[in-house]
Amino acid sequence: MAEEINANVTAGEAGQTANEKSIEQRVEDAFNAILAKNVKNENSILNSNFNGLTDEEKQTAYDLYNQKVKSEKEAKAKEIDSIKNDIKKKDETIAELQAKVKSYETEKRTEAFNNSIKTILNEAGIIEEGAMKQAVKLATAGVDFDTWFDENGAVNTEKFKDTIDNILKDIPSLKTAEEKKVEIKTTKPDDTAEAIQKRQDSIRKRWGLIK
Repeated sequence: MAEEINANVTAGEAGQTANEKSIEQRVEDAFNAILAKNVKNENSILNSNFNGLTDEEKQTAYDLYNQKVKSEKEAKAKEIDSIKNDIKKKDETIAELQAKVKSYETEKRTEAFNNSIKTILNEAGIIEEGAMKQAVKLATAGVDFDTWFDENGAVNTEKFKDTIDNILKDIPSLKTAEEKKVEIKTTKPDDTAEAIQKRQDSIRKRWGLIK
């Protein structure tokens, strides 16, 4: 008898659940069903879930459903915006790292270039600092920095040597500048340091080494 009463109670509860769902629950069920089936025409599912409601209740259900859809779209839009912002930040971080790497590579390449060309200039007889600067300025004017490196990233020393040789053909004084400076001597052992310096400067001006 007790088992029969319990069975009746359970059946009653089940009937109540099926027939007396709240409007909110009906809307929730319809929404989940539409999401699960990924349907474009949701009217049939809405009508099925809202069946048995009065016109006023149906209008309330449809309003709640539309609000839920709108809320869900807004939440998805915020989620997408958040993902986009995360991607943008990551892209900016990557760009910053790439810029740092490029700056470091440029610094190392410049250092390698300067070390190589100094050796080439000295071997060519261009020793005086001013002459070296002038030779480098003439050699690199209007030339893309990357062209001084080969496909392996090493300094193209042969190209720079050829360029310097051509410059020396036009301006041989660059090569002899240091030699002339060294050969400048005083013929008066009792001269003061100031007098010696003035004579040396006068000679160097005539050679165009100083202004």
